[in-house]
Amino acid sequence: MSFTVIVPTHDHAETLIHSVGSVLNQTWRDFEIVIVGDGSPPRTHEIAAELAARDRRVRFLPFPKGERHGEAHRHHVLNGLTTDFVAYLADDDLWFPNHLESLAPLLERFDIAHTMFMEFNPDGGVFTGVFDAAVEPDGVARLGRFEAGFGLASGAHRLDSYRRLPKGWHPAPRDVPSDVYFWLQFVEQPWCRYVSYKWPTGLHLSSVTRRGWPREQRLAELEKAAAIVADPERRLALIQSGLQPLLHRMHVEVSRGRQGRAEAAARLSGEEGRHGLPAYALGQALSFADGGDAHAFPNQGFFPAEEWGAWTSTDPAVIVLPVPDGVSGNLLATVTARHLVERRKRPLARFSVTANALPVFEGAERKPGPFTYSFTIPEPVWRRQGYIAFRFSAPLETPVRLGLGPDYRRLGIGMIMLRMELARDEQAF
Repeated sequence: MSFTVIVPTHDHAETLIHSVGSVLNQTWRDFEIVIVGDGSPPRTHEIAAELAARDRRVRFLPFPKGERHGEAHRHHVLNGLTTDFVAYLADDDLWFPNHLESLAPLLERFDIAHTMFMEFNPDGGVFTGVFDAAVEPDGVARLGRFEAGFGLASGAHRLDSYRRLPKGWHPAPRDVPSDVYFWLQFVEQPWCRYVSYKWPTGLHLSSVTRRGWPREQRLAELEKAAAIVADPERRLALIQSGLQPLLHRMHVEVSRGRQGRAEAAARLSGEEGRHGLPAYALGQALSFADGGDAHAFPNQGFFPAEEWGAWTSTDPAVIVLPVPDGVSGNLLATVTARHLVERRKRPLARFSVTANALPVFEGAERKPGPFTYSFTIPEPVWRRQGYIAFRFSAPLETPVRLGLGPDYRRLGIGMIMLRMELARDEQAF
C-alpha cells in the first residue's frame, strides 16, 4: 500500500528542509511527497527543487495564491493521484519515524485515521491530548464546534474514500479552521469508518503561538525540534514528558468522580445542611491550581486544573463552601481570575457570580488579567443552609477559534483563588 504525502506551503521556504526530512526518515518506505505551493516565493521553488533532486519521490507543484489556504489546489492534486492513501504534513511540523507505519494498517480497514500529535510549546515543553469522535458521545459535535479534534498533520485517509465526498478540499468559511472543515466532511458521512490511534507520532509547532517571531527564530526552533525527533532516546523522553501529565489528568478526573461531584454540588445547592462538606476557615484562600485545596470541596466545571489555576469548562461552574459554625453577619468574598479576550474576535469577556442563586457580582474585562474582585454576601442568603453555593457563569469559547493558541477546549473564566471573610462592617475594631 502506498502513500501520497501532501505538504502545503506558503512562505516558510526553509522549514521545508526539516518537515520533508521527517517524511524521508519514515520506516514505511512506499510513499511519494507532493509539495503544493500556494503563491510561494522563489526561494521556496529553489528549496523544493533541491529536495526533489535529492530524492526522486519528492515533487513540487507551484500554484498561484488561492482563496484562503489554497485548499482548491489540494483538490486538484488529489484528482490526479493513483496511490492508496493520502497523508498531510504542514511545512513547519514534524513526523516521528513511525507515523506512516502506524497509519497504514488502519487505513486498510478504515476510511480515515488519525494519531495523537504533540504540541511543541515555545518554551520547549510539550502537551498532548486524546480525541476519539467514535467513542465520545458528542465527539462529532465537539469537532464541529472546534472544541476538540485533530490537526492536519495527524490525519490520513483512503483516496477512494476521498472521491466519495460531496466536495473534498475547498475553502472553509471565514474563521473556520480549514483542517477541521475538511475532516468534518468525512466524519459526517454515514458510510465513513473512522478510527483514532492513541499514541503520539509527531510534533505540531503552532504558528498561532509564534505569531510575530522572526524567520530566523522559527528556523532555529524547528532545527532543535528536528534533532530531538531524529534521536530515538530524546524522542522517547519527549513522548514520556507529554504522556505523563496527560495520564495524570485522566487519572485525576476518574478518581475524583467528576460526574458524582457535579451531582453532589447540584444537590447541595438545593438542600439544607452541610453534611459531608470539608471544614472551611474564614480568610482561607482556596487555590484552583492542580493539587489546590479548592478541589477538596464539592464542585462542578473546574477542569482540568493547571499549574496556575483552572478554567471553568461548564456554564455555570459551581463550588460549595460551608460557613463555619458561630459566624454571623455579612460575608465578603474575594476572587482572583483571568479571562479569554482577543482584540478583534472577542474584545470583551463577560462573567457573573451568584451565591445560593442570589446575583452578587457581574463584570466584563477587555484584558486577560488576572484581576481580583470582591463582593458582599448578605447573611440571610446563607444563614438557613449554612453553606454558600457559588455559581460562576461565563460564556464558553475556544482559544483556537480566537487565535490564542492550539487549544480546542471550551473555556469560560480562569479561576485562580477564592476566599471568604467577614465583611468589613461586621469586623470588630
